[in-house]
Amino acid sequence: LRMAFEEVSGEDLNWFFDQWFLGKGHPIVHTYQVINPENNTVTINVKQKQNTDEFPLYKIPVNIGIWDANGKRIEKIIVENLEQNFTFSYVGELKNILFDEQQMLLGKYFEDKPLSQYIHQYYNSSYKARASAITTAKRTKNSETEKLLFDALKDPFWNIRILALPSIENIKNDLGIETLARIRELAKSDPKSQVRAAALKTLCAFEDSVEATELLKATISTDQSYTVISLALTLLTEINPEEALIVARKLMKDENTIINISIAGVLQELGTEEDILFFNKNLKNNSLKGYDELNVFVAYVVLILRMEIDLQEKSLEFYSFLNEKGGAAVQLYFGQIIEYSNSIYLAKIEELDAEIAELEEAKSFGTVFEKKKLKQRYEDLIANLTLLSPPIPLD
Repeated sequence: LRMAFEEVSGEDLNWFFDQWFLGKGHPIVHTYQVINPENNTVTINVKQKQNTDEFPLYKIPVNIGIWDANGKRIEKIIVENLEQNFTFSYVGELKNILFDEQQMLLGKYFEDKPLSQYIHQYYNSSYKARASAITTAKRTKNSETEKLLFDALKDPFWNIRILALPSIENIKNDLGIETLARIRELAKSDPKSQVRAAALKTLCAFEDSVEATELLKATISTDQSYTVISLALTLLTEINPEEALIVARKLMKDENTIINISIAGVLQELGTEEDILFFNKNLKNNSLKGYDELNVFVAYVVLILRMEIDLQEKSLEFYSFLNEKGGAAVQLYFGQIIEYSNSIYLAKIEELDAEIAELEEAKSFGTVFEKKKLKQRYEDLIANLTLLSPPIPLD
């Protein structure tokens, strides 16, 4: 391979194959600029910061993009020392310096440069460089960065639109009317479901609970993406649990795997005895596979552990069925699920022991008898569950 490359390029490429194919690690490069407006020059300081005790100094051919009053030009450099300086002239206003203009180099590259250059970079560079400009703009709040982020919400690249969504931690309830309207538009009608989902999540952090509830219910009713509907149901569970349970039960008729996993997540915390049929249907009809099956089984377990002893005893048949028929993911975690179930039942037994001691001291022997019967049922339940997944004997 090396010889074929050398024949085409006419160059000795030992260095290239040694560092990229035979060596380990990757370069970590930091750059900063020193701009001299008096003689119209800019010096780029380049440092390789990988641990040179473990990794080599890399030889890296780099294209430098320079934008000035004459437009854009490319300067080619070779980075091969621990620290180097490269000086270039510019004409008129220096608009941007972009290290690795094509954004194709392997490794980690960090540029320390004026914010104005990042703003220019968003409007005049390729996807990766524009994404970097958005990340930088979100750290600084001024009129220029606000315009950049608003424009990015209309960007033709869907992932750029997601990146431009407001940082909830940094902005919080401080959005302009136009920006908020644009995010609502993204949540409702963006052609990419990933963007609609991200915008929906952002909106729910700003809307009050009533508005957010209506927004999420409308999304669940109208969106064509099961992924978006699933996220909306999850968000609704956090904001308005009672409404989420009503909506989840209505969605059961859709019989979609993605939706059913979200429904299971709602039912595990909010479901009642009537919802056990949902798990019975979805876990016994072999419609769920892999970790989807495992997640729904775990949701069933969480639900059943909140129920009364009669239903918990009936769940033994369900555990037994999945022990025999469950897929690889269920089998992998079945022992841990049994251990968790038993830990909850053991805690219940400890509570009953404390209640029995108090009742015996108060000489309420009739109630003591009932409590002891209940305790015995939990002990039997633990014994039967343990039989389904006996502990592995130690050597």
